[in-house]
Amino acid sequence: MRKFIAIFVSTAFTVGTLVYTTWQVNKRPVAKGEIVFVETVDPAEVLKWDFRCDAVPPLVVKRMPYLGNLPLDKRKTVFIRIVLPTVLVAKKKVQMERQRVIDILKHLQRKESLRKEDVAFLNRMMKKYRTTSTERLLIRMAPTPVSLILAQAALESGWGTSRFSVEGNNIFGIWTFRGDGLRAVSGGATLKKYNSLLEAVEDYLYNINVGWAYVDFRNSRFNTTDPFVLVNHLEGYSVLRDEYVQRVNELIRTANLQRFDKCRLSEEKLH
Repeated sequence: MRKFIAIFVSTAFTVGTLVYTTWQVNKRPVAKGEIVFVETVDPAEVLKWDFRCDAVPPLVVKRMPYLGNLPLDKRKTVFIRIVLPTVLVAKKKVQMERQRVIDILKHLQRKESLRKEDVAFLNRMMKKYRTTSTERLLIRMAPTPVSLILAQAALESGWGTSRFSVEGNNIFGIWTFRGDGLRAVSGGATLKKYNSLLEAVEDYLYNINVGWAYVDFRNSRFNTTDPFVLVNHLEGYSVLRDEYVQRVNELIRTANLQRFDKCRLSEEKLH
């Protein structure tokens, strides 16, 4: 998995009143902090979390649990509480990289000399995002609204009940043409396997940011973060085309997912 800048948290920290001392966790060192990886969670315990949208801890669940045994309303709650922190962590990585690109470009506009590490970083970002234009680079690194990401994840994974989400952390229905994926029972599709939900979210964002099918989506996203505008440019995500767009649109509305667009990682943990 690619390295990323993240947020410091201790091994045992609280989400509301729940303390993570009973689960085995792995801390991943990063530039200025750590993300806590938890192997798995008990859905019943997740329901006890005192969720705060303005202070979401950077807790990444490595393996998506099966949520099919929960009633639908509780299933949705657990799914969002598990996936949301990972989405915010992945978005934060891109946001911080994009801000560094902006800062570098400001130096260039002022005709100031760049440090070697800044030149290397800019070249690395342009290679990563498959462009030679700094303008297109900023467009490709623009943020995708959380509500839209959650809606697609919920739809593609059946709110955490699909075999692909449980066996491979694939909550976005992303295909692979390599031989190490999960084969669909019917049809010829093979879906990717990920080591954690973070890998899945990062891969989803990367595909959205560089894929040829999402050029119109990215151009629109550069000017708006309205999920109901952006969803109209996602017909290329599924063979269902317009029907898929309608399903995502309806899911955002019925589940009121826009309320999560304002959620933030714990500010006191940011560096």
